Amino acid sequence: MVVRSKKTNHLPSSSSGISCTSNDTGNGFVANEKQVNVAPVRPRRGRPPKSRGNENERMKTILSWIINCNIVQEYAEVCYVHNDADQQPLKVGKIMREGILCNCCIKVLTAENFQYHAVGKVNSPYERIIVMDMNQSLLHCMTKAWNHPSEVERHKFNMIVGVGSYSDTYDDACMICADGGELMCCDRQNCNSTHHYRCMDMKDVPASDWFCPYCACKLCGNPPREEELAETCLQCEKKYHRECHPDRELDINRIPIIPFCEQGCKEIYEKLEEMVGASNKLDGGYTWTLLRRMENGDSAAGNGNINIRTECHSKLAIAWSLMKECFEPITDRHTRIDVIQSIVYNIGSNYTRINFRGFYTAVLEKDGEIICAASLRIHGTKLAEMPFIATNPIHRRKGMCRKLMSAIESALCFLKVEHLIIPSVRQKERAWTKGFNFTRLDDEVKKQIMCYNTMMFHDSIRLQKVMLPPDNGQVAREAVINAGNQSRNVGIDLNQQMDLNRDSIDLNQEVIHNME
Repeated sequence: MVVRSKKTNHLPSSSSGISCTSNDTGNGFVANEKQVNVAPVRPRRGRPPKSRGNENERMKTILSWIINCNIVQEYAEVCYVHNDADQQPLKVGKIMREGILCNCCIKVLTAENFQYHAVGKVNSPYERIIVMDMNQSLLHCMTKAWNHPSEVERHKFNMIVGVGSYSDTYDDACMICADGGELMCCDRQNCNSTHHYRCMDMKDVPASDWFCPYCACKLCGNPPREEELAETCLQCEKKYHRECHPDRELDINRIPIIPFCEQGCKEIYEKLEEMVGASNKLDGGYTWTLLRRMENGDSAAGNGNINIRTECHSKLAIAWSLMKECFEPITDRHTRIDVIQSIVYNIGSNYTRINFRGFYTAVLEKDGEIICAASLRIHGTKLAEMPFIATNPIHRRKGMCRKLMSAIESALCFLKVEHLIIPSVRQKERAWTKGFNFTRLDDEVKKQIMCYNTMMFHDSIRLQKVMLPPDNGQVAREAVINAGNQSRNVGIDLNQQMDLNRDSIDLNQEVIHNME
């Protein structure tokens, strides 16, 4: 067992090319090998924006995003064409941040409604709406914005490497509490995870070899043997021996194409991937959508459809813009990565603690505008976490957070997830417990957290909520989205009756908060 001592206020040395605010010059890491200037971190606790200005300029729509990216000009003329062979415009309008101003009816319409206005149906509207002076579709403009160098920079894999001759590649923070100090190092080769023995509910540091929960077999608990005999579950990302797999028909001589440690993880993964990009209807004209960044080779249902994938990526960029407005930057003090950005874009890392590949983003929309966004990661049937939720300031105190929370909880019930946990600042504990029925962690959930990589912040507390099972199977009924549906507007009726809309409690800063 290797035990290393790291200062809680450890910061990289100036020789690493990173600005320092500490005299500790012992060890340094750099993320993405780029310079990072570190400033004091303070969470925004629901304070109003400095200047509200024109509310239309603060709207979060795909059209406002491509305008802000300088891909198209506001009030540029657009037209709807039926197909590539027939370029005769059926409807003409002007692009605005809040929608398309139709020339014939002088109404501001969403892209979907503009298409319906032209041909009486909705099917991939961004592909058929053309910016006339550029002779390019809105879909092409969205792709250009997503592939802009400044946007691509946000998607980079968080590769953490040693600086100079420094060879200690272990993480400087505990997987459970994200703090430094006396840390146990996992004894598996190439694993960099570290833990406090007290965070693992141990009385002392073990004298023999010790393996972290992400290296020991999830099914038998024994340490790993030969590397080629261990698989990694795509959903919970835990290791397991092939011979321990409950499916006795699994051929241990063949590498599974899509490995899962158990049936529950397989079902959750497949349902989540089919939900990505789908618009799910709520009451009052609202919809909610589950998003994630898709890489080549991903199995998400929308990955093979360029329209779905591009729209999904565009909404992710908008969700990041919303999060950036609502929170001060949160920088991991040990690796210097941008935490919220990495979570929203579900960026992976060679460090397990900051590997955010499993995150999804849920957004609440109305009339093409993203109003509220939340980050969600599901670790299996036992546990899900939601470290951030934010509402556009112009829509606060209207129950938007509650509406999105209701949709998320219904989805978790549909996925048969037992608990949702959040990290909360102590000042907001009462709002979460009284308004949303969260409680302090019980012993069972505490033990579960020891086994998973969950987000935690130093001056926060964790709260939990037991997810109600589906009522007589109402949510579970034939609710998986038809991945072959081109429009992806079929949606799942996940509005389980939870009585969550009885009043409007505004959490405003809906934070969950500061890694410093």
